[in-house]
Amino acid sequence: MVSVDLHPVAALRPHEKTHAAHRRALKRQLVKNRYVTPIVADRHSKTVLDGHHRLHAARELGLIRIPVVFLDYGDGAIRVETWRPGKPVAKQDVLDRAQQGLLFAAKTTRHIYRGRHVSQLAADVRVPFEELV
Repeated sequence: MVSVDLHPVAALRPHEKTHAAHRRALKRQLVKNRYVTPIVADRHSKTVLDGHHRLHAARELGLIRIPVVFLDYGDGAIRVETWRPGKPVAKQDVLDRAQQGLLFAAKTTRHIYRGRHVSQLAADVRVPFEELV
């Protein structure tokens, strides 16, 4: 079982850009449903591993907090893969990009934890907007 923290939106560091059309559609969905599912981030650096579009939508909606599952990115059970064949990415690349603000293109990386995509860790958790403003 994983724990979900409500963390300040401003403290999280993306490592990828987002697609504007996807972000707009997600924002409409969030407003309609009035809840947010958790994103996943590294506990130490606060680098977002999954949920860039949710993070940006939350910022645009003026949410102060967002639900987060924190993992230790140094854990060998976490691996980074790429959606872009022939363009390998290492964990250190992800951390460096987040730290420097030199973001990868949208949907460059995907993170796997113990054989499952990290988005599945708390996919059934829904945090109401009222807890995030």
